[in-house]
Amino acid sequence: MLSFKKKLNFFSSKEQFINWFFTHPDHRWILSDRYIQANILDFFDTFPLKKINKIYETQEVTLHPSSGMFACSVQNSSKSVIIVFPELKKFLGAPFPGWAHAVLAHEFGHLYHEHGKKWIDPLEAQVEADSFAIELGHMEQLANFLEERPESIEKRTRLSYLTSKYFQNHYQSFLFYVP
Repeated sequence: MLSFKKKLNFFSSKEQFINWFFTHPDHRWILSDRYIQANILDFFDTFPLKKINKIYETQEVTLHPSSGMFACSVQNSSKSVIIVFPELKKFLGAPFPGWAHAVLAHEFGHLYHEHGKKWIDPLEAQVEADSFAIELGHMEQLANFLEERPESIEKRTRLSYLTSKYFQNHYQSFLFYVP
């Protein structure tokens, strides 16, 4: 097993990372369901190797099933865990795992930005993690997921951010349109 004690950009290919991920003993639960396995594999297809290496360069990140609602990430200096709650596990086993991919991308965003290692306003951390999910191409799924959540200031703030990013990304195409 690879060591995570020092800074390493050690995954030379996506295939090497995928092999490490799926052979990790903590991920046996993923292998027990072919749909979850296929959907996790699809999720990592959208994940650039450079971002994988930034997350994994100093820490081991594993996914663990547990009870609760959707997911959360817990981070310390050498190991991080994304806790997969029953709702997310159910979405991961679904034929259309868009919400699951958006939630996983969001949780990896917390790890990418090292929110567990620094003080950051919780809402700012949520928006920053959403931004990471958007970078991985999960904007629409994340917006749809948030729309289904109960009303709150956090939900509205995050959806406002997603809307502004949407128009920012699509405004460029309108600038060059000449009727």
